[in-house]
Amino acid sequence: MPLLKTVASVVVALPGAGSDAAFMAEVFGPAAAALGLPLIPVDPDPRAVRASYEQALDAAVQDAGPVIVCGFSIGSHIGAQWASEHQDQCAGVLACLPAWLGDPAGAAAAENAKHTAKLLREQGLGPILADMRAGSPGWVAERLARSWTAQWPGLPDAFEEIGKTALPTEAALAALRIPVVLGAVRGDPIHPVQAARRWLGALAKGTLVELDFAEVGADPSRLGHAVFDAFAELAA
Repeated sequence: MPLLKTVASVVVALPGAGSDAAFMAEVFGPAAAALGLPLIPVDPDPRAVRASYEQALDAAVQDAGPVIVCGFSIGSHIGAQWASEHQDQCAGVLACLPAWLGDPAGAAAAENAKHTAKLLREQGLGPILADMRAGSPGWVAERLARSWTAQWPGLPDAFEEIGKTALPTEAALAALRIPVVLGAVRGDPIHPVQAARRWLGALAKGTLVELDFAEVGADPSRLGHAVFDAFAELAA
């Protein structure tokens, strides 16, 4: 593990659709702290998700030097694409719950994002929050209610952007020469394990960690510890 402190100065964590920095701190914070690496969890600008993530990454590099990029869902997508274009400034990528590769058309996560944006514009936040709470596991609903409320009224813009983000490209993944760890959660229909396996097939230096949905729900930091452990082995 001490090796990671020599290759990176800071960890930047990018959340998924409608999520927030607080959840990224839950997932990746304990593992980063155990390594003595500062964590920068990023809150998205709901009206410019990709741009806000790229600005946060650029600022972290300017302030601290090489980064480890951690992502969750769309944060993984944007982070991996950025890393492919900044390999001299990135020590590695920890990409959790990727949802598609390249064109998002037909992917469950992209279709869900577009549908959610439509419903939010038609019905407002209150009814959609109630439906989300009724249809989601408690640990998911609690965290999304917090972040969705904070990102309103820009939230529909965020979901619309996410639903049409054709990143990363397969060429971008194939170009990566830095270590990439993929984290998948078995039993998640929005982020199928098969999507992570497609990413893995395109990578020159990658590995895949799989956990059960119940494990992550009981303690989200288990996912962070698992991908950091795998990254330490891959980078050694």
